[in-house]
Amino acid sequence: MLKDMFTSNILSIDVGAKNIKILDLKINKKNICVSNAFSINTPENSYNDGEITDIGRVKEVLEKNLELRNIKTKKAVFTSKGTSIITREILVPAANEKDMEAIIKFQIERYLPIMSEDYIIQHKLISSFKENDVEKSRVNVVAYPKSIVQGYLALCKELKLTPLALDINSNSICKLFYSTCNINEKQYEKEKSIAFIDIGSEYSEINVLKNNNVEFSRLISMGSSYIDINISKNLFLSEEEGEEKKLSILDLGEEKEKGSLEESINKIGKLWADNLTLEIDKIIQYYRKKNSGDTIEEIFIYGGGAKLKGIEEYMSKSLGIEVNLIRSMANLNVDKHQENIMEYLNAAGAAIRL
Repeated sequence: MLKDMFTSNILSIDVGAKNIKILDLKINKKNICVSNAFSINTPENSYNDGEITDIGRVKEVLEKNLELRNIKTKKAVFTSKGTSIITREILVPAANEKDMEAIIKFQIERYLPIMSEDYIIQHKLISSFKENDVEKSRVNVVAYPKSIVQGYLALCKELKLTPLALDINSNSICKLFYSTCNINEKQYEKEKSIAFIDIGSEYSEINVLKNNNVEFSRLISMGSSYIDINISKNLFLSEEEGEEKKLSILDLGEEKEKGSLEESINKIGKLWADNLTLEIDKIIQYYRKKNSGDTIEEIFIYGGGAKLKGIEEYMSKSLGIEVNLIRSMANLNVDKHQENIMEYLNAAGAAIRL
């Protein structure tokens, strides 16, 4: 089946609170060849914190849009994020694979208020070392609620798709980066600590990558839709009108005329950006303390909120770390008309099966 995955097209679908992003693609060695990329609005009240809550409505909009574009691809991978999806790094005694699974389940239940039978638990070995003459392993653990998994399987059944994988966004961006290490036409070393921040609608997710692994991952309950909401409240507009004002007027890098509409919108945007960077800075400081002062050398931003004018410079100044928007990746090949492909990075990475 793996061989077949690399010789036929795959649908890679990133389901979010505001949009569902779909790629029709083929993987050729380390290159991702995208033949179609499009985004549709997530139906209202059909998705909540990683879980598809109305399979019928999501199926309806996906089916309609796949038919509209004459897409016949039947193999699918999905990626998502949510606060109920648990990611943790834990230390356990070194063991064989079978015993390791039992140890991890025990440790997860010991430190987290969950029942392991309600989750699909997967792990990845990061490193092994000896401490006080005892062999230990450092592992990344992902616990996916079975209720979420069952929702995606049911959606595939409704759409007559063959499910290949359900991924998480942190793992997706990790695979995408380390299959090239080339961003914005610059090559990076795997040993460097680099942060990737996905600024979404409801959440922003920060992932620190190093040595082919997700070293650290956190969700921040602060996406760019907070700007839309506050603009609409302050200016007595609908949230749709608030979003339009955000995209057309807001510029974090400019000072606007005092007392003007533009200044009011900029104040709202800067307050959001200040709060976001404050949370990011707290996370970075915690990561440094936890990892013996390891320095994050650069930050890359992507996602819908990363399109805000002036955000790179504003975040760089606030954090004291170079911040850049991801504009290109060497392993992502697209048609020239697909200008917004960088909004689809999670979907692109999810299609890579290692």
